Amino acid sequence: MRQCDLARRVEIPQSRLCAIEMGDRQATEMEVERLAAGLGVSVPKLLFGTDWGLSNRSVLNSSRMELEKRFIGQVLRGRWDYEVPRDRKYRVRLRAARRTFPEVTRELEAAIEAREDYDVVRLLLRDLSCDSADEALVSLRSFAESARPAAVAPLHLGFDHHSVIDPLSHRVVGHCCVPAFIIEIQGLECVFVPQVYVKTEKDSYRLDFLVGVRVGRNVEWVVVEVDADGHSSRGDRERDAALHLPVIRLSTADILAPRFFPALAQRIRNAIWLEVRLAA
Repeated sequence: MRQCDLARRVEIPQSRLCAIEMGDRQATEMEVERLAAGLGVSVPKLLFGTDWGLSNRSVLNSSRMELEKRFIGQVLRGRWDYEVPRDRKYRVRLRAARRTFPEVTRELEAAIEAREDYDVVRLLLRDLSCDSADEALVSLRSFAESARPAAVAPLHLGFDHHSVIDPLSHRVVGHCCVPAFIIEIQGLECVFVPQVYVKTEKDSYRLDFLVGVRVGRNVEWVVVEVDADGHSSRGDRERDAALHLPVIRLSTADILAPRFFPALAQRIRNAIWLEVRLAA
């Protein structure tokens, strides 16, 4: 297909399309979606040549190297494509976790410091967004287990259920890379993207973790919410219904449980199985 024909089909000026193809301009999320539709392929297929959006092989084998390399590149640039607004930096949440869960936090930090890639992990944690000591604890437990740093754009991984937005300006930012991590949980390959704001037909909501789970050649999406002690459940049911995604809620006791990851993996499997059955 000629460039002029494609530009006409997707309603993007040819000069703009040429600049995108040459790498002089970055396509917006809307432009990426139009191009994918115009070419008859999925967004990940358009961007990465595969429907997973990263690699035809295992995310943890080949793609985690790509994502970690991308993460290091973001750090070296001195800025991220997009920074999620946060009222407290990660180190503030970490100090709160140390006060609230002193023994657990000490053990997890020691395990993380023993990692060969500790310097890279430290940089990711510095830039990671979280809203509570409990969320910081989830991140610590993940990296003490086997999580790998990553730079992830939700749209590039195929998340098109809702627009990912900036909560202040409401601009679409799903195509922008943000700090995230990859972890294999009981055989499940998962990408955790913290503090994601999405716009639904009803309202805009903040997700504690948007989790992409590889199931065969497909990616299923799950929301993981961290409900610390004292969490008010008012509005949870209406919010969950608006998201149209499986929602897993973690209590403080869940996060502190010795078998946290096996239990989380089972809940993710159950949520995905139910979602597939309902869709069928």
